[in-house]
Amino acid sequence: MKILIVDDNKQMRKTIRSIITEQIDIVEESENGEQAFSIFKTFCPDWVILDYDMHHKDGISTLKEIIHFDSTAKVLIVSLYNDSDIIESALNAGAISFINKKNLIEVKKIIMNKNFI
Repeated sequence: MKILIVDDNKQMRKTIRSIITEQIDIVEESENGEQAFSIFKTFCPDWVILDYDMHHKDGISTLKEIIHFDSTAKVLIVSLYNDSDIIESALNAGAISFINKKNLIEVKKIIMNKNFI
């Protein structure tokens, strides 16, 4: 499985990688939304794990750009925020799911359960 992890915090990218290590064949990382979209177009990941709050371009803008480019893209938004409006905007923009960073173990479950969507 090919996964793109997008978060402006290097330690968070490392943590996410460690949680999903068994599911990864190839992983790419990005520290911002602009770079993430560029990587997405050439890497064609099975999943994108995308931070909501980033510098340069936020997660929702990046998500919309990815979905516009590939409507079948599987994107999971992760965030420290747990506001219902933020969750709704992520899901409406095309995210498969929204995970609070306090529950990152859920990332692995979602990827495994929805890998064959």
